Order: sequence, then C-alpha cells, then structure tokens
Amino acid sequence: MKKIQLLAFCMMFMQLAFAQGLKSNLDESCPSPENFEYDCYWEDNEFYVRLAWDKADYESDLDRFEVYKATDDDEFEMIKRIVNVPFMSHYEALDIIEEPGYYYYKVIAIYNDGCESEPVETVVELTAVDENATKNVQIYPNPTSGKVVVKAEMMNGIEVFNSLGQMFLVKDVENDEVSLDLGSFGSGMYFISILTENGNIVKKINVK
Repeated sequence: MKKIQLLAFCMMFMQLAFAQGLKSNLDESCPSPENFEYDCYWEDNEFYVRLAWDKADYESDLDRFEVYKATDDDEFEMIKRIVNVPFMSHYEALDIIEEPGYYYYKVIAIYNDGCESEPVETVVELTAVDENATKNVQIYPNPTSGKVVVKAEMMNGIEVFNSLGQMFLVKDVENDEVSLDLGSFGSGMYFISILTENGNIVKKINVK
C-alpha cells in the first residue's frame, strides 16, 4: 500500500553510528535493529512520528529495545523502553511532537548478557503542514463502543494503531466511506490513519 505524505513534510537521514552519551559496552556481536523506518502525521495541532523496525532474525537473547530522542544530536533522552516479545519480529514506537523542527532518534537493542547493539539513527525534519487536507474528513461516532464510520474523499487505505505505535488494523479501501468494528481492540485511545490521494491524515478515536 503506497503512503502519500503531504500533511507533515518530513525529511530523514539514516545511518548506523556509535551512540554518544549512551552506555558504552557496545559489541559487534550484538545485532542492531533492522529495516528501520518512520512515518509522520499531523492531527490536532500536533505532529506524530512513528518509528518502526524489525529485530534481527538470528538472535535469541534479546531483552528489550530502547528509543532515544534529542533536538541537537547531543543530549539524548530515553523516551521508550520496549520489552522483547519472543513471537514478535516487528516493533513500533509513537512520539507526539507539539511543533515542527529537527528531531534525532536512536533505537538500540539490549541483550540479556548486557550487550548493546550499535544504534540505528535518523534525523526527522518536520517543516510544514497543509491543514486544508483535513477538511471533509469525518469519523463518527467518537467516542465509540466499537462500530465507527470513516468518510474521506479519494480514500484508498485505513490503518489503526495505538499510542505505542502498535498496528491493530490495515485495510485497503476503494471508496469514500468505510465502516470499521474496533470493539475487539479493548477500551482506550487509538489513532486512525486515513490514506487518501491528497495526503495521509490521522485522527484520534476513543473506544469505550
């Protein structure tokens, strides 16, 4: 499914690098996260950056991932600690940002013996927003007990994920209206990403 990023203009520069200011017991035998990527969204006057990666196929002693963020490529702070789940290979983390700018992210794999991977890194530049693209988008009822209707012009896809960035639903759409049943997801706040020919729009939905 092709994602058209028009709402939050993002630029990314990726590399594998030694993590300055983080723990120093890095070891080349500890595999780094793989297939590192990100998405950017704009909704309710906030930017959302969703980081996604896979754990290495050949490891078995992974303890957790740690996600760090900085605004100057120097003073990094850990924003997420995600425990390894043996049957999972894909992981995501969602970061909410109140204003555009440069944001530096690092993800490190931590193993049971204390070994740390080299971090995968990215710089995300959030520079502009086209708020007109959010017009004529409707989601109702909100809050909902489960059933919800999504309306948007030239819609071609729907994704639903939670505040941790974990994906709950991916659906192709061929018209301007779709009905969803979120009742099996459990109560809480979710995000509905609406993929259209005019952009990628994210809306919050509260499931009671």
